[in-house]
Amino acid sequence: MKEDSLDKMCSNALNHEESHHQIDKSTFLNLIRQQLFKSLNIDCKSIDLHEAREALFIVRLTSHKYILTAKCIIIDFVAHLKREVVIYERLRVTSVSRLIRASQRSSRDLT
Repeated sequence: MKEDSLDKMCSNALNHEESHHQIDKSTFLNLIRQQLFKSLNIDCKSIDLHEAREALFIVRLTSHKYILTAKCIIIDFVAHLKREVVIYERLRVTSVSRLIRASQRSSRDLT
């Protein structure tokens, strides 16, 4: 939902009966949270791709017919996932810093 207009290549675009998204990202997230809080058995199905800590699901926002895949984690491993997020953030910051320094070196070499 990065853009307002629908992706015409999406196999479900015709189901939306509009040429633009009916809801924005924050509304979508609020609605999907409410739906999953009420029940994990309605429009939420495992696609049988499981790892040691994670599983993939297909989830449909019932009210607007949006379909997406979701990576879910077993509650016992949430702390591990939080540590993973910190590591990826550190890697991202480190990579950006290195790119900036490399760019500065390159621009000095051009002059």
